[in-house]
Amino acid sequence: MAELTRLEAVVVGLLSERPAHGYELKARLGPGLPRDAQLNDGVLYPLLARLERRGLASSSEERSGGRRRRVYAATAGGEAAFREWLLSDRDEDAVIGSELFVEHPLAKLLFASRLDPDELDAKIESLLAAAAARLEALDAVPQLGPDPRSARIGSALLAVGRAREEALIGQLGALRLELASGA
Repeated sequence: MAELTRLEAVVVGLLSERPAHGYELKARLGPGLPRDAQLNDGVLYPLLARLERRGLASSSEERSGGRRRRVYAATAGGEAAFREWLLSDRDEDAVIGSELFVEHPLAKLLFASRLDPDELDAKIESLLAAAAARLEALDAVPQLGPDPRSARIGSALLAVGRAREEALIGQLGALRLELASGA
């Protein structure tokens, strides 16, 4: 059976729920996000082409509002690979990975010693503003999922995102106080 990456599995899972064109997939992958914050076309469309080549998705051209759109759907093989991924423990790592220090929004603070006090204060302020903006964006996300169970799970994911941003804001505030006191 074909092994899927996490992103491939999520896309095939969405296509299993209902066929979609690329723009719709982008909106479903980042509900409530502005278009420029959604999944990049340079990632999504090559991924869809790869899924087609592997026989995990198929596409057809449809006309909608005078425009031709390529609509993608999961194949039986794609549904089977998705179900295998869904039931497996892949992508449920119990180890701390690079996201903690490399992909984390606070990664720049690992180099705080290279900033003078005013620059560091400005950086903390910038990071606080970014966390507050992400928190506001999470609050603006509409209800998720096509059914009540999916909506509850979507709400749980949003709650985790909110908790993360609130924790970042709390830690940045504590760091600012600590630095201000000279500790």
